[in-house]
Amino acid sequence: MDDGAIGWCITGAGALLEKSIDAAERVSRSRRITFFVSEAGEEVLEMYGLMERLLDIVSDAYLDEVFFESDSGCSFQETGRFMIGRYSALVVSPATSNTVGKMANGISDTIVTNCFSHATKTGVKTVVVPVDLAPDISFTPHYVSREDCVRCERCKASEGCPEGAIERYKIDYRLCSGCGRCVELCPEDAVKCRKIDVFERNIDKANFERLKQTRNLVLLSDPLEVQGEL
Repeated sequence: MDDGAIGWCITGAGALLEKSIDAAERVSRSRRITFFVSEAGEEVLEMYGLMERLLDIVSDAYLDEVFFESDSGCSFQETGRFMIGRYSALVVSPATSNTVGKMANGISDTIVTNCFSHATKTGVKTVVVPVDLAPDISFTPHYVSREDCVRCERCKASEGCPEGAIERYKIDYRLCSGCGRCVELCPEDAVKCRKIDVFERNIDKANFERLKQTRNLVLLSDPLEVQGEL
């Protein structure tokens, strides 16, 4: 087992995403990290402008690298490393309610849930940071407000978008890098992000309780607490 290597899964949650990157940066100062990023996680990292920060954490050397679900095929063969002791711990942060539900009920059909399955079957310490463990505040990606957009004949936000992600007064999140340039360029202040209060559902509570029964697993509410558990 390599005590310096951590497997870190990123799912498609905007909530706690930036904090998770902050936490991973701290951990990477003393430990190698392999990121396993779900397809939704890849999209959300781009939307929130955090992809470059994630890529800068790793050196692309063995066990210090990034695997994207979109490039991994159906068997997710890289997750088999947990079965042969390459990682001393698995971190899933942030973990969406969808991923928590799958992990709690033994469903392994994504790169993240495969990591979880292999890690927990072999006794690898697992730290999960769900986004819905407690009521919280989240923020949306940038969007064009229909109430404020006056549909200028020449949309400065669209013309100045370096990714070409704004067309017909709408942001294509598959192209958006989250740079925020559109916010600066729109003279009508029509490009916004919104604060959202997020509440826990009963089904999420039930899944958390089931997940707690997993051997050698820790549930946390704050990604910045992860380092203390490794």
